[in-house]
Amino acid sequence: MPSDDEQEVAGPLISFGLPDSVLLNYESLADDASKGIRQVLAQTESHRRMLASAQRLLQQGAPDFEQWIQPMVDWTRVRHMAAGFQDIVDRATRFLPENWQDQALNYETVVSVLQQGIPLAWVPPAPIVRDLLQATDTQAMLEAVQAGQELIVESCSSVIELVEDPKLVHQAALLKKCVDMAKAGQVEGVQALAASVVDTLYRALWRAQPELQNTNGKWDGYGNLNSRLPEVDTDDSTILEFRQACVLAPLKAAYTTFNEGPVPQTFNRHATAHAAGRTQYTLVNALVVLMLAVSLLRELQDGYLPHQIHA
Repeated sequence: MPSDDEQEVAGPLISFGLPDSVLLNYESLADDASKGIRQVLAQTESHRRMLASAQRLLQQGAPDFEQWIQPMVDWTRVRHMAAGFQDIVDRATRFLPENWQDQALNYETVVSVLQQGIPLAWVPPAPIVRDLLQATDTQAMLEAVQAGQELIVESCSSVIELVEDPKLVHQAALLKKCVDMAKAGQVEGVQALAASVVDTLYRALWRAQPELQNTNGKWDGYGNLNSRLPEVDTDDSTILEFRQACVLAPLKAAYTTFNEGPVPQTFNRHATAHAAGRTQYTLVNALVVLMLAVSLLRELQDGYLPHQIHA
């Protein structure tokens, strides 16, 4: 649930002369941040370095430097704005998944990985996220997942431990069994059970959100539900909206329609349920669906995404 700190009002409108791509222009963190704040975070590290350099100059005195630039700069105001900027960035960063924090992520590349059905929010750990973002194609991404097996499983285990919501603990317990099976090399068990947990959570989202239902509030098939999931908007979304869309994005790939055509080689919920065999049941697919289940469960733990589990 949102903390008291996250509900604080950030103060008066802030808008000052940074480049347009990182211009802050918002009044409240009540919803998590505001339009455009992601662009700030995308460049957080470079601006932190810039502010740190300026701070070192000021601490060292640098009288000549400050006297030379003083006619153009009100240093009192600069110090105030720098402190305010840092506070805003720090507070906004708390809305990012832990495995994204302190990472210089290219969000366009993040979206491209998510669209391949590979989760990135909350899990996997940061080193694997970096490997995935550096991959040149889907095959390279899948190889990065397989190579990171041990780190991924440990990351999933750690994130599951953070799930304490009484409505979610039963699903967390099932995913702990998946982790145990993964460590024991029982790939098929991991994939089958994690896929069932994902489906339970997927339907929980549908059950609690009218915008995911048809006009009569009824279930009208996976394909229709999939089409109603929010798109990832890299230009006009709050951090929370962006984060949630990123968590849900891999579901679109996981629930791609499969009937009687060739069995998909990448993880597919329908093929996992209806085409059990060597093509669909693989180590990579087991890791992907385990991450998908853990990512979604961890997002639900935060309490911002409406859900109603029927289990």
